[in-house]
Amino acid sequence: MRIGKVIFRMIILAATLVLGACSSFGSQKTPGSTIQGTTSESTIEGPDAEDTVQGTDPESIVQETAENTLPPGEKASSMPKITIKMSEIFTIEQATDKQLRQFPFAFAIDSEQVKEPGQKKVFAGFAQHMDSVSVESDQGARVSYDGGLTFTEYLTGVPFNNVYQREDKSLISVDFKTSSGEERDGKKVFKTLYFVSTDDGKTWNKHNGEIAAPPGTLSVYFHRGIIKAEDGALLAPLYGRLANESKSRCMLAKSTDGGVNWEIISTIASTDYKLLNNPKFAGFSEATVERCADGSLLAIMRLGQLPLHQCRSTDDGLTWSKPEVLPGQAEEDLLSVDPHLVRISNGVLVLCYGRPGMKLLVSPDGNGETWTNLTNVFTGEVTSGYPAIVEVSPNKLLLVGDTGANWAYKLDPFPSPNPFSIWGRFIEIEIEEQETGD
Repeated sequence: MRIGKVIFRMIILAATLVLGACSSFGSQKTPGSTIQGTTSESTIEGPDAEDTVQGTDPESIVQETAENTLPPGEKASSMPKITIKMSEIFTIEQATDKQLRQFPFAFAIDSEQVKEPGQKKVFAGFAQHMDSVSVESDQGARVSYDGGLTFTEYLTGVPFNNVYQREDKSLISVDFKTSSGEERDGKKVFKTLYFVSTDDGKTWNKHNGEIAAPPGTLSVYFHRGIIKAEDGALLAPLYGRLANESKSRCMLAKSTDGGVNWEIISTIASTDYKLLNNPKFAGFSEATVERCADGSLLAIMRLGQLPLHQCRSTDDGLTWSKPEVLPGQAEEDLLSVDPHLVRISNGVLVLCYGRPGMKLLVSPDGNGETWTNLTNVFTGEVTSGYPAIVEVSPNKLLLVGDTGANWAYKLDPFPSPNPFSIWGRFIEIEIEEQETGD
């Protein structure tokens, strides 16, 4: 018998920027106006040119967890050996005075503006406003031109929860909130706000669009992530509530015009009567959707204070399987907010989520049939638990987190020193497939 070993490496760079589920992301600019980013030299908030934030070298590993965590009854020989290594946590953005830095999102694009070939331009966005739909939106971001190694340029006025690079290389960003809808042609039509950049995110123009929802829909929110459909259209997970429902549901919307207009094509998960009387159940929300190695779509959702659930679609989002607790892990380890799912270049699915703390899971087969290697990726005292992960080069990701939301501290008087910041961490994951033969 011989053992063949195939080793895949991926390095995850963690920087936490979280966006509250109920935060509003609208810009203060007028429709059609151009939003201009400012360079670090002219930035008042965060590090200036002399205080450029330097990330930790991904090869500088300070912690290692090599033991596989396998599902009950699973034989170790049937699973790949997985080693997870983590660097020190470093600060990407530190709030000053009475500023807030919380609820992060992150995305990365191919751009000729990067320092070296093969690197990506990375945006680490964060909320600068209180976690409430009743306050004006105030969004900010730090920009990296070297795959997340350093962050300098500062942007504001653009939501960063749903950014997608289209076929023509332009960027589109769809706002979290939608305006009150009107009944039209048997549907409930809501107004949306979206932003477009044709210069790799340096400037943005604001526009109005629409989303068509089922009749009787009361609310619709774009939470996180836009992916490509099999026919070339765009797909985005949403959550909201119908008039006859007391809890929220997760839905999937489709756009055939590059994200300008959308239509809800399916319900991913709606209220289960068995959960209605559970005081910890707040409905299905904060869905993340990714395409799996087998071509199916996997959605993972928050259920309030209950374990995360997942659903699968084998027809590109038209129908979904019944929600189930993520397989392979104890329910108490699957709590409870803002899951973020990414399939990286080597085909592995990576999931990050939080509260309590912040955790990471991997699905070695890229399909989410089972989840292994539960890893705590935040070792600080306070965090909102909202993460973001983004691939910044083949099999190298940036994981993003914060040091707590506004409701985690007493703000009167405002704490000193300011506790709000966005942090990052490099994480390397080695997957060793063991093949046996005669």
